[in-house]
Amino acid sequence: VGYAYAAPHHERAAYQWSVDTSVYLRRDWHRRGLGRALYAQLFPLLTEQGYYTAYAGISLPNAASVGLHESFGFEPVGVYRKAGFKSGRWWDVGWWQKPLRPYLVPTEAPAQRIPSY
Repeated sequence: VGYAYAAPHHERAAYQWSVDTSVYLRRDWHRRGLGRALYAQLFPLLTEQGYYTAYAGISLPNAASVGLHESFGFEPVGVYRKAGFKSGRWWDVGWWQKPLRPYLVPTEAPAQRIPSY
């Protein structure tokens, strides 16, 4: 009925400590707490693996997704205009950012396996 995952934010080495995250649920399972439960499992694992920042792209408007992400500490950082095409139209995509840990100088690269649920 749904899943959450993280993927590399960009391929360049400088971005190896950042991930893009998403949670998807079947429409008839929205507003039941499942997205929250999936993210509650994902973010601690990303932190444990050594990642520092999670990003989320949200097709706008989408008040429910914005609310979910902001409840986890995501803050808006910008909007890509007409960046996504689905359901027969162009959509703006808002970007949110969440720190996963204090920004210290990394002593080692994060784990290579990024979890999904």
